[in-house]
Amino acid sequence: MIGEEQKQLRKDWLEYLTKMPTDAFLDLAKIYLGEIRTPFNKQRLQEQLSIFLHDETNRKNIKSLLSPNDIKILALIHLTGGVSEKQIGGFFTSGKISHSLKEHIVNLEERLLIFRRSDSNGDFFSLNPLLQETIEPLLTKDALIPRPVSTVSCAAGDFFLTPGFLAAYVSFVLGHEDLCKADGTPKKKAVRDFALIYSKEDAESDSAERILKDITSAFMNLNLIKDNNGKSEIDWTKLERFAQMEETHQYAYLCASLSCPAVSRRGLQTNAQLLLDTISMIPQGGYTRKSILQAAVLASTGKNKSVAAAGPSRFESLMAETKGESERTNPMDMMDRLFDGAVSLGLLHQTGKDENGEKIFEPSDFLAGKMTGAAGKKNVVSIDAGFSVTVMPGLSLGELLPLMKCLDISHFDVAAEYELSRSSVMRAFDLGCTPKEITNLLDSHSSYELPQNLHVAVEDWYNSYSSAMLYHGYVLKLSERNAVIAEKNPSLAPHIVTHLAPGVLLLDFANDDEASSVISKAGIDAVGKVQSVGAKTVVPPLPPLKTAARIRENLPREIQPADGYNKIIEEMHKYLDSLSLEDDAKEKLSERIDRHVIVNSSQLTAASIRFELTEAFAMDYAGKIHVAESAIQENKLLEIEIEDEKIIQGMPVGLEKKSGNATVTLAFDDGQPNREILLSSAVRVKKIRAKIIW
Repeated sequence: MIGEEQKQLRKDWLEYLTKMPTDAFLDLAKIYLGEIRTPFNKQRLQEQLSIFLHDETNRKNIKSLLSPNDIKILALIHLTGGVSEKQIGGFFTSGKISHSLKEHIVNLEERLLIFRRSDSNGDFFSLNPLLQETIEPLLTKDALIPRPVSTVSCAAGDFFLTPGFLAAYVSFVLGHEDLCKADGTPKKKAVRDFALIYSKEDAESDSAERILKDITSAFMNLNLIKDNNGKSEIDWTKLERFAQMEETHQYAYLCASLSCPAVSRRGLQTNAQLLLDTISMIPQGGYTRKSILQAAVLASTGKNKSVAAAGPSRFESLMAETKGESERTNPMDMMDRLFDGAVSLGLLHQTGKDENGEKIFEPSDFLAGKMTGAAGKKNVVSIDAGFSVTVMPGLSLGELLPLMKCLDISHFDVAAEYELSRSSVMRAFDLGCTPKEITNLLDSHSSYELPQNLHVAVEDWYNSYSSAMLYHGYVLKLSERNAVIAEKNPSLAPHIVTHLAPGVLLLDFANDDEASSVISKAGIDAVGKVQSVGAKTVVPPLPPLKTAARIRENLPREIQPADGYNKIIEEMHKYLDSLSLEDDAKEKLSERIDRHVIVNSSQLTAASIRFELTEAFAMDYAGKIHVAESAIQENKLLEIEIEDEKIIQGMPVGLEKKSGNATVTLAFDDGQPNREILLSSAVRVKKIRAKIIW
């Protein structure tokens, strides 16, 4: 049964043939059907073309004549669900599309393998639905992006993100309020302390500084750390929300915020999703950087797409216009920015080099789904009599964060070592923890019973802490009658921090606006409006991401084209040589064979050829102009021979006729500047097709 998508494809294919200009359609039909008698029925010719393409011998030959580069272009179209000519050029050349690649695309159209369609975004290419079933087995991801052959192996880097590392970093920030300079970069003392904690010796101080700088930038760009009068503070509300996300999503957001900080929340989500989806496509054995960027195109389009590409905000569009940028960012360009951040944060690591010396990268073991062992284990904390705390792997970031409020990091490795000290516990009290909450938290994750002196010390520190306290908040003074009512009021009771005195309450309102609103709801009489009411800012959590399916191991290796590639070409040439045809006809048919357009010997007839002027010589001035004009119209190369000069080949991009002469402008793929040539000085002008790299 044909699905709805296939039905639409077939409908669009017939519409493509129907809308094709009559001359172009007749030329195409002649190639495959031979002589066309007039008057002709276009619908009948379409049916005959379908019959030709349904013939098993023709299908087999079409498949056998596919070259590796044919398959790459077709695989790109198939795996993305359709791409434009510009997108094909960007994928294979990372820049302006070359003349040879343009010619290759035209060749695939001429061979009826692809056709043009249109939607609101413009023209794009799709596979011919009549041939899709035949060629689809060849169009794999490995055919489009071949796996590298590693010739040099190297050990993976020793740094990668883990819940333990992120938690230890939070503890480090809590112990270093003066973490950053005014420009947001870490201070030298912080770098030295970080290097000692993370076993980075002086020789590796650059590594320590880079890691600290990158993770700090990522946290700040996500607003998990904020600056408060020159001091670095954790925003616990945002961090706790962040910690509830899936682990891979946390890492993706950190990388996206590090690599592309100046984007909207929607843009941040799109970039993080692109990173996850791209990494999910890296096979075992890894990819080079170029291949990873190409995989980003597949990850962001067609069946592989996990999240709709976020269009730009109005502000982003205006900024793009001022910079002359397009409204949508190319996935390869975006992944190029994300790549360095992914390597820096250990999401990708180098495992070797290929035969060309290009570095090969693989995802970290966690992202590749290879990590096993302690995940989910709860009793991972051990505390000695001196209050040194060892935390083994096994807890999520959300489970580790409450511990960090009362622990100071002293050394980080596979197991993290912390100190429970008077200052760290006092800090926990500042963050709203009680002695009971601290000891219960430690006990819930400890392998053994807590030392008795720890309970005593925490209580003693709390007594010292509470003997003199400095509060910041809203104070509400009430009469005796109203005080009793307020303590039991469901609107007001949750905001009571403590009783300062009989009838005097300390409240935790965020601002004047909230204070006025809650007190009004509580129904307390004779309370005037709080002055300088400010707006309350509520920051929503980061948008959720979709977990990319692990498709890496399920994809087959590249399926090679059927045997007989050269054999078919040789047999067709041999058959052509045996025919009694004019030399011009044989030359054109031979060219078709070499261009893989001929799949059946029945196509080798003079009736299938439309003769035209493709070459003009010195004195034929009108002929040279005609050849140049037709080359521009058909997007063909010009070969111009000038006396005492080498033959020049280029793409004609302009023709200026002046009295007595005409000038053609040629453009070149190799970066040479455009050249203007007087046609009167040309010994020979020939229209040719760009060379196809099979």
